[in-house]
Amino acid sequence: MRGLSGRTARVAAAVCLLGLAGAAGIGAAGARRASMHEAGVTMQGLWAGILAGKPAASLAGQARWLAAWAEHLPALFPPGSDTGATYALPTIWSDPQGFAARVAALRRATRAMAVAGEAGDQKRFGAAFRATDDACGACHRVYRHR
Repeated sequence: MRGLSGRTARVAAAVCLLGLAGAAGIGAAGARRASMHEAGVTMQGLWAGILAGKPAASLAGQARWLAAWAEHLPALFPPGSDTGATYALPTIWSDPQGFAARVAALRRATRAMAVAGEAGDQKRFGAAFRATDDACGACHRVYRHR
C-alpha cells in the first residue's frame, strides 16, 4: 500500500487539524493560533540553536518541519475564519494575491533553510533562517493585529 505524497499528507493534516478544532469547539481561528504558536516555538528553537553554534545538520529536522508547515499555511485561513478570537486581519481574505505572494516567499525561505540544513551548510542555513524570519515579519506587518 502506498502512502500519501508529501503534499497530500500536509493538506490532509491541515484539514484534520481544522476538523478536530471544530470538534473540540475551538474553531478554525483557535487551530490557526495553535499552529502559528508551534511555528513560532520552532523558529525560537532554531534561533537558539544558531546562537549556540549547533551544526546546521542538527537543525535540519526543525527546518524541514517548518517547510512542511509553510506548505499548508493557507489552509489555516479558510473563508469565514475571520471571526472570533483571531489576530488575522480581514486583508488576508480581501487581498488573496498579496497573501499568496507572502506565503510563497515564506515557502522559498523555509525550503532553502531545510536544504541548507540537510547539506550541513552553516552559512546558507543562517541566511535562510534570516530570510524566513523576514518573510514571517513581512506577512505579520500586513495581515496580523498587533
